[in-house]
Amino acid sequence: MVRFLFILLLFPLRLLGQQPNYFISDSSEIYLQLAKEATFKDTEKAISYLNKSESYLSKSIKKHSKELLADILLTKGRIYYVKGEYAVSYRAGTAAYQYYTQLRNEYGKARALNCQGLVLQAIGNHARALELFKSSLDSYDKSPLKDNFYAVYVNIAISLIEKRQYKDAKTYLNDVWVYAKRSKDYHYQHLAYNKLGSIACLEQKYEEAIDYFSLVITDKAEPTIWEKAFAYTGIAGAYEALGKTDAALKYGSKGLEYAKVINAKWDLQQSYDVLFKIEEDLGNYKKALQYNKLAEAYKDSLYNQIRINQLDLLEMHRDEDERKTLIAENKYKDITIKRNNIIIIFSICSLLFLTWIMYQNKKRITIEKEYTRLIQIQNEEVEAQNETIQNHNKILVKHNQAKDKLISVFSHDLRAPIISMEQLLELMVDGEFTEEETKDLLEELLLQVRSTSFMLNDLLKWAKMQLDGLEVNPVQVNIVKKVEVIISSFNLSLRRKEITIVHTPEELEEPYVMVDEAHVNIILHNLIANAIKYTDVHKSIKVTYTQSNQHIIISVLNEGIVISDEMIAQILGSNRTVSSEEGTMKEKGEGLGLLLIKRFISVNNCELDIKSYKGVGSEFLVTLPKFIS
Repeated sequence: MVRFLFILLLFPLRLLGQQPNYFISDSSEIYLQLAKEATFKDTEKAISYLNKSESYLSKSIKKHSKELLADILLTKGRIYYVKGEYAVSYRAGTAAYQYYTQLRNEYGKARALNCQGLVLQAIGNHARALELFKSSLDSYDKSPLKDNFYAVYVNIAISLIEKRQYKDAKTYLNDVWVYAKRSKDYHYQHLAYNKLGSIACLEQKYEEAIDYFSLVITDKAEPTIWEKAFAYTGIAGAYEALGKTDAALKYGSKGLEYAKVINAKWDLQQSYDVLFKIEEDLGNYKKALQYNKLAEAYKDSLYNQIRINQLDLLEMHRDEDERKTLIAENKYKDITIKRNNIIIIFSICSLLFLTWIMYQNKKRITIEKEYTRLIQIQNEEVEAQNETIQNHNKILVKHNQAKDKLISVFSHDLRAPIISMEQLLELMVDGEFTEEETKDLLEELLLQVRSTSFMLNDLLKWAKMQLDGLEVNPVQVNIVKKVEVIISSFNLSLRRKEITIVHTPEELEEPYVMVDEAHVNIILHNLIANAIKYTDVHKSIKVTYTQSNQHIIISVLNEGIVISDEMIAQILGSNRTVSSEEGTMKEKGEGLGLLLIKRFISVNNCELDIKSYKGVGSEFLVTLPKFIS
């Protein structure tokens, strides 16, 4: 209707060949409103409207209106967030925030900060997203307008759930529910119920979860299709966990129907995953396998999309940093030119003054002293500039060294899994295995590829820390499950050397430690890799645990090459790479694995100890801080 009225107004003016400036300005605002309305219905149409709004604004007498330009940028950020192009969305939200800040518009700042936080939340950076959401609430507190205030509460709760801070998440969701109940805003009410149900499932309170989800689908106010899909799938998952497979199948099928309607990858992946578990419980393995394949396909698609957007956002930040550096360099050049011009002018004036001073014999000595002093100041400035250039050269040398170090680390940790996969594929191509063996080995190969992908992700995080400065983000980690995942990634290596790993986690009552998850992945990966390297064929590796009130100690004992006392002293007493000995099957190494272990043990308040047992093998012990709730 709005669009129709707009065309009626526009048509007579087009016949007359005139477009007044005030009308063009109004056109920009009308197209902006149309773009907002189309954001969640048709993103391509919304972008088309937004481009027209920008075009009209450029022709308007209000072309310098920062308020309207900021609104256009914020709408652009929202549209591209819905579209999944997070780098564009983040850049637009940041630009909008800068304009709103200049205008001292707290309401606009709050919405722009929320837009930026949603982008970081979407790519998994929940710590930074929470900071932006809380800054958004601060701006809302200073603004008389409160539209979408409680949407920020929901976003905070989502990030807190991802960080397993369920108690704090429930506090925010309860506040949302109170607001929704008071204002009869059923959309927020359904959101709160669905998220509280999710938390209950994560806390294994399945009956409570079913109650929350049921409040959504039985509400007299019709929920949206997305809310229905979420609730039905949530009930199905809870019933499956309780062993009530018939009820689970009924609700799971309904959830899948709604998920197909909205065609959202995350909801489809959740539905297929729940139905896979239900069919497996019912013994329908063929159908379960179909659902599992679909769930994994959507999961991989979501993961790849997030990684691409993370890299786009990282590239955007890098470009922004380079732009700021260039601006700083240009400012420095301008200052230098101005200073040189002043020096030149001053020198000319000095020469003129000296010509005149020749007739002033009594003042000659004073003038010469002043001139000498100025020359000395200039020399000191030149020396200072030379020192600055030398410092820049030192920084460049350090960056080159860091680059060489990163290349060495990547080649060290990626060489072994890639060689293993290459050897396996060569044997499969040569027809060395039966069809059944090939199928089993393909599953092994898939596991190896996923493990290598996870390890590459950790290495990328480590590489970023090497360039930006080491950061430690300690979280609660189940060390037993983490060890099991790492061991499973070495199946091919273990089978090739016919080595057995004996993992006995039964000694631990509470298997949780407080460390940086990416760091502990690298520590465990290198410990197991070293143990396999120095274990004799047909021998075994023992992974055991001991604990105290404050710590958990992991022991990795391998039967094979016994490490010498001199080598132990060299490893524990040095911060450099140690020459690596050949493995039991002539495996080569660069000594970087132990350097990585020591580096990450140091920054995570852990300890490393090494023992050797003559005629038996070597033992590596890592002491980790316990998670204390």
